[in-house]
Amino acid sequence: MINLLVYDIFNIQEEIGKLFQAEMPFALSYKVSRLVRDIEPEYKIAQETRAKLVQKYCSKDENGAPALDASGKNLLISPENIEKYNEEMTGLLNTEIEIACEKLPESVTEYITIRPSSVESIAKIIDM
Repeated sequence: MINLLVYDIFNIQEEIGKLFQAEMPFALSYKVSRLVRDIEPEYKIAQETRAKLVQKYCSKDENGAPALDASGKNLLISPENIEKYNEEMTGLLNTEIEIACEKLPESVTEYITIRPSSVESIAKIIDM
């Protein structure tokens, strides 16, 4: 079993994707595939929950549609809702998830490069 925070799941998605695409020995590839299979549903639920929170607290335009920032890419959180949004988002990110899978062996690190900001999170899925 692996215990991760939702924050960790969001933080390691890119690295897990790299691992999933890397060529490696069959046994190691199988373990990576199982881990991806077990983490993916949790990631989807967390993404949906995060999207609902943003929708719940975002500003609305004159038509009642979610308002976007100046770049047109990000939803704006209403100033009166920022504190509540931050509280609920922090709660989501700090939610612990139990993944029914074994940790990957340390040898998996030979097959990807990783951002320094992801080292702590990805170390939780590697038996080091």
